Amino acid sequence: SLGNYNIQMASSGEEALAYLEKEKPDLILLDIMMPRMDGYEVFSELQDKDCTRQIPVIAISANAMNRDIERGLNTGFA
Repeated sequence: SLGNYNIQMASSGEEALAYLEKEKPDLILLDIMMPRMDGYEVFSELQDKDCTRQIPVIAISANAMNRDIERGLNTGFA
């Protein structure tokens, strides 16, 4: 049991964005490496909308190369 947490998973960026049209979570864990629409694109879409811009996002990735970290910081991930 995860206590009082409600966890929703999406298998793609498109699925996540569709979910966020209806629900507003307290936090988003966003994988950078996803098929078709990567995490950078999803994050950009989140930042473009007033209704999702304020949701905290934690980026996760199996790829820890310096260029990927730099791209993430330039995209707006803190």
